[in-house]
Amino acid sequence: MTKLTRTIWDRLETADNKLRSNPKQGIEFLLAQRPLLSQQTIAAEGRDSLAMWARYYQKLFCYSEHLPSREAALEFAREALERFRVDKATLYDRDFVPVRFALRMAHAMLAEDALDAGRVAEASFHIDACFEVKSSSGEYEDPFAPYEVLRARILLATGTAGAARTNFFDALLRVENKAKREYVVRQMLDAAPAEFRTWFGHPDYAAYKAEHSVEKLRRGSADEKWPAAVARVERAIAVLWPADSDADVSCRETVIRSAPETPGTLAACEARIGWAIPAPLRTLYLEHGAFALRDPDYWRSLRLRDSGSSLRMLAGLQEAIDELWGGRPEFAASFDAAQIERLNREFVVFGDFFHDSNAYTHLYFTRGGGFGTLYYDQDDWDSARESLEQMLADPEAETRTLDALISEFASDVIDALIEQRDEADSQA
Repeated sequence: MTKLTRTIWDRLETADNKLRSNPKQGIEFLLAQRPLLSQQTIAAEGRDSLAMWARYYQKLFCYSEHLPSREAALEFAREALERFRVDKATLYDRDFVPVRFALRMAHAMLAEDALDAGRVAEASFHIDACFEVKSSSGEYEDPFAPYEVLRARILLATGTAGAARTNFFDALLRVENKAKREYVVRQMLDAAPAEFRTWFGHPDYAAYKAEHSVEKLRRGSADEKWPAAVARVERAIAVLWPADSDADVSCRETVIRSAPETPGTLAACEARIGWAIPAPLRTLYLEHGAFALRDPDYWRSLRLRDSGSSLRMLAGLQEAIDELWGGRPEFAASFDAAQIERLNREFVVFGDFFHDSNAYTHLYFTRGGGFGTLYYDQDDWDSARESLEQMLADPEAETRTLDALISEFASDVIDALIEQRDEADSQA
C-alpha cells in the first residue's frame, strides 16, 4: 500500500466518524478530499482506487440530503456511472460490494428524479440498470430492498394495461412480501404517494394474487389434510425450480421421504414411552413414512423423526431437546425432578422445525392424543420456561390436530422457498 493510498483510507475513515456525529460537517470534509482522491486514477491503481472511489460515492449518496443541492447529488450519480464503467464479467466475478452499492444507488437516484419529472422511459432505463447489478457473495442483506417500491412506482407509471399491468402487479407483490421482513421496504412504502398504496387493496390485484402460480400455494385450506400440505410444498418447489430451469442442482429444494415404519418399530417405541402413539401419527408412519420438507440442514425446514434418523424417533420433551442441543441445563435449574419427569412422560417429540442456529420449534403429541408445539430459542429461556409451565398446568390446552400442525409448517416452508428463490434470482 502506497503512502497516498494509506492517507486516503485514513481520510475516508475520518469522514465516516464526522458523518455520524455531524453530517453537514462530514459532507464538507468528504468533498474536500476530492483533490487527494483524484491523484489516484482507477486505471493506474486498479482495485484499490476502485474501492476508494466507491466508498467515497457510497458516503455521498447515503448522506445526499446534506449536499448543497439535489442537482449536486444527481451530478455525483452521473459521475459515478461514468467512473465505474466496469465490465459485467469483471463485476460479477468479484465481490466489489461498495462498487455495486454505488452503481445501484446512482441509477436509483437518477430513476427517481426522472420519475418525478415525468420522464418515464428514462426512469425505466435506470431502474432496470439498478436491478441488473446482481448481488455478490459479500452482500449478506437484500441489496435490492431499498429500491423495490421505486421500481413498482415506475412500472405503475408505464401503464396498467396488458403485460404492463402484470409486470406492475409482479412488482407490487414483491413489495408486499418484502415489506413483511425488510424494515427499509416498509419505510419506503410509508413514504410512497397515497395513490400508489391504494393499489394493495385493488380488486384486480387481489384477483391476480388468487391466481398467482406460487402465491396461491402459500396457505392451505382451513381443513387441509397433511398429505395435501406436503403435496402443496412439492408443487411450490416444481413452480419455483422447474426441472428445465438453469438452476444449479445443488440449489434445488426437495421433499425427503422415508420408508414406512414397521408395526414392530412402533410397538417398541410405545413400550418405551409407555402409551399408544395417536392414531393419525401411527397411520402416517405405517402407511406413508416420515418426511422432511426441505433438507433438514436448511434453516426453516420441517423434519419428522423416523427410525433411521440420528435422533430418537420418539422421545420425551426434555430428553428430545437435551439430545438435539447436546445438553440444556436450564431445565434442571428451573424445574424439579418430578416436573421434568412429567414433561418427558406427557409430551413426546416426533418432529422439529429448524428456524435457525438458535431456535427450533419441537412438535409433540400428548397422552390425550393432541398435537402441539414448543418454540425453543437457546437465547430466550424465559419464554420457553413460561410455555413449559403452561403445558404442565394444562397439557391439552394448546393442542391441535396433526393435519393443522403440518399444514401450518408447510406454509412456513413455502414462505422460505419463495425467499430462497428470490435470493437466488438476485445473485450474480
